[in-house]
Amino acid sequence: MSKFIFILFLLTISLRIEALPAYSVTKIQQGELLNKAKASTLENFFESWMDRNAKKAMLGSWIVLYQNEESLYWGWTTFENMVSANPTVKEFFKTPMRDIQTKFPNYEAVHGNSIREKLEAVIKKSIPQKVTVTVLLGFKVQLIDETLVIQTPCTIKAPGEDSEKAKYNVILHRDSLDLIKLEPL
Repeated sequence: MSKFIFILFLLTISLRIEALPAYSVTKIQQGELLNKAKASTLENFFESWMDRNAKKAMLGSWIVLYQNEESLYWGWTTFENMVSANPTVKEFFKTPMRDIQTKFPNYEAVHGNSIREKLEAVIKKSIPQKVTVTVLLGFKVQLIDETLVIQTPCTIKAPGEDSEKAKYNVILHRDSLDLIKLEPL
């Protein structure tokens, strides 16, 4: 009997989650529904920004929905079905523009993919022989003052040899991605 109650409880919770209203991305992009956004810190925005890889079509993608002088609105889009042309969001967030402009002003150019490319270039340059460096998914980035402090796993492959796993601590300038420090772990 307790399994039945537990399953019923899980079903109730999942139905409530599915019952969240879907907000039209088009309306949000036109400046409507902004009062429905949940407040979010710069740290949450930064973490999501670094992890905004493309998802499967039905899951949609992470996008900036709207921006005004006070806030930047963002979230994960979704589609109601496979042939839907109208993306929606079940929830979306707003982060104060003041915080973004002060602590992460170059956010549009500095994102997970640009950091991954920079990491591969600086690690490759630090190795005296010709190698291929591949930064693996799961690198950790922290925004600390005007720097990005990164711990990254990667593989290093020299011609004719098996690839080796490695890990690095890397510190880059927050805006320019100039290398400040690189150390193998």
